[in-house]
Amino acid sequence: MARFLTILLASTALASAQPAPVGPVDHREIPNAPLLGGSNGTFTPLQPGNCQIVNGALNCPGSGGSTIAPPSSSFIGSDINGQIIRNTQRIRVEDPPYNAKCDGVTDDSLAFKAAFQTALASAGTYVRPSIHIPAGTCVIGGAAGTLPVFYHIGVGIDGEGRAQSWLKIATTYPGPWLLAWSDSWQGGAGNWPIVGSGNTVNIVGQFTGPSITNLSIVGDRSSPVDTVAVDFQDRDDLIFMANVDILYVKGSGIRFGHENNVTTQAAIRESWFDHIRIWNTGDGPAFPAWDMGVTGAGFADNEIDITNVDIYGPVGHGIWMHNGGNGAYAQFRMANIRIEGTEGNPAGLSTDLWRIGDPADTAPVSDVTAVNVELVDAYGGGGSALHFASNTTASRAFNDRFLSAQVSGGLVQGNGVKIDGGRNLWMQFSNLNHGAGMADIVIASSATVGLINFDLMGVTTYVANIDPTSVGNVHTLLYGGLGTAAQAPVYLSASQVIAGCPPDNTTTCGNARGVGAVDLQMTRTGAAQVAQVASSTIGGGGLNVAQNSYATIAGGFNNSLSGQYSASPGGRQCGDSQRYGTFCFASGEFANQGDAQLAHAVMRGRTVDTTPVRLVGDGSGAASTTLCFNQGNGHNNTAAYSVTVSITDATNAGHYAYHQPLLMSSWDTAVSETLLAIGTAQAGGTGTLSALTTGAISITNDGPNRCPNITFTPPAGNTDTLDAVAVITAAESG
Repeated sequence: MARFLTILLASTALASAQPAPVGPVDHREIPNAPLLGGSNGTFTPLQPGNCQIVNGALNCPGSGGSTIAPPSSSFIGSDINGQIIRNTQRIRVEDPPYNAKCDGVTDDSLAFKAAFQTALASAGTYVRPSIHIPAGTCVIGGAAGTLPVFYHIGVGIDGEGRAQSWLKIATTYPGPWLLAWSDSWQGGAGNWPIVGSGNTVNIVGQFTGPSITNLSIVGDRSSPVDTVAVDFQDRDDLIFMANVDILYVKGSGIRFGHENNVTTQAAIRESWFDHIRIWNTGDGPAFPAWDMGVTGAGFADNEIDITNVDIYGPVGHGIWMHNGGNGAYAQFRMANIRIEGTEGNPAGLSTDLWRIGDPADTAPVSDVTAVNVELVDAYGGGGSALHFASNTTASRAFNDRFLSAQVSGGLVQGNGVKIDGGRNLWMQFSNLNHGAGMADIVIASSATVGLINFDLMGVTTYVANIDPTSVGNVHTLLYGGLGTAAQAPVYLSASQVIAGCPPDNTTTCGNARGVGAVDLQMTRTGAAQVAQVASSTIGGGGLNVAQNSYATIAGGFNNSLSGQYSASPGGRQCGDSQRYGTFCFASGEFANQGDAQLAHAVMRGRTVDTTPVRLVGDGSGAASTTLCFNQGNGHNNTAAYSVTVSITDATNAGHYAYHQPLLMSSWDTAVSETLLAIGTAQAGGTGTLSALTTGAISITNDGPNRCPNITFTPPAGNTDTLDAVAVITAAESG
């Protein structure tokens, strides 16, 4: 679409035969910009600063002597940068016959409706009125119903300034929009002849679009209906919106891509949004604070500049870019964007601060460049600071770039950057943050994820949940600046988690992990089959459960560890029965988990005098079912033990070794337990402990705790520090 400098021709000036300067013009005019030709002819570029109206025609000396005669009494357009020039013929809602009070009390909706209808009367001509909003608070209630839509005309709405000119949406206003434009790309019909040349400039489609500047819109969160504050319906081009606040609106603050009068296409082009604030606005996923959509056939949103945006406390997505059409986004340029969630997320939202795409999209959100982006306090419940949400091959994001971006906040609940689908994405972040059980980077499978580039700009600590099939697609996880070859290591701080996929409380990704846990398994039949407790680990496999701190399962199938510091190398159906520091392995089971397994445990105790010490898992000497290699809990009814004891004199040289094969039968009641020696004890010592006899080590039955009582009695008169360590190796069955 060609762009050209607006020429404002007042009807009074046309009636004059005397030379007069073009004007008056708006302060946004660029005096030396060239006038561009249309599709039905070419001509020498004009110099608007030299133009004058002579005998009803436009004469521009120094531009080849061409003159252009207007087809009607007035004309309006846009300058070559797509910036909107406002008509000096303004409709003032405070003046007769409209008489808006703007006193913060009176319902001014009838005055606004009348002013809007006056503006609409110019549709189909080259006149583009501008509606002026005075300083004060203009209440828009329900008296006039829904305000008219500016259909086929780019009406301007101008105020005196932020926090000066207010539009207040009363709770009686019926919605569904406040200010709305529809198909505002048709400026009129006809050709503008170039006098003396035989050519014409076809300005059908060469027109100005809507403008909204210098005002504040405030809603009421208790409103019974959703209202879109500023709605660009159907196809709208050359929008200019600047210095606008939208506060506390129940519904979207700004929306484009919504079909209303035209049911075949809804998108915008060649527009600029600057210095926009949207606070505490939205209503769930369907009404984001800023809805940037596309529907229908034809081109999608393109050639859009969005700068200096502050969105705080969105009650839904902060920005939602989505494409339900068949064309691709193009040339979206965004800079200085800040979106901050409400601290603590009191509404319990699970929406995203910035959402790109949707599973229902039919075409990609592509060619988006965003520079200087800050995303603060992402919402929980699966929400993310930045979420590429389209997960189909046809609609996944493409060629999008976030540069000089950061995810921050002291009350973050959600993920940092989540990519369900996308390719050729470039993510440059100087800071990442996430909530408990979430991750800084979450990337789905290669079925929908192509090449992703991360430049982490000095970030050396982060948590990444990357589907194994996509690891090769994450081309660079860099730090230290663009082009640095070193990979950033993944560090796990005390509050972070690494997981194969983010917790979703289902059998897909399971319940939340413990603080500092690692859980990389991807197969579950229950949501609780995860590394549940702080610092526990599941390295892979399926159906495994780690239920105590520092318990580690390397992999395998259906292994369960509930004892602190217990471990399993993998295998199938191993269980530690809550025993402290137990190593177990099984390759299967008869009927129950752990009824055919190998188990090891290390017992220890220290004495510094002649006091006997019992050897237990944590070295405390206290007897309990979890510390003494218990054989209860309804299984492991028989265990063949091999107990080896090593004693070291930590004060003077000396060592003693003892070995005893045993058999323990343990049933469901403590009184039926027996402990039998099934082999000959072997013992021997050296140095200071050479005089010990076999009686120095006793292994008896601890019936109440269903485990062996291994006690070391030091020699008479001992004053040395003696450390005793017992290793139990057991074949457990039953």
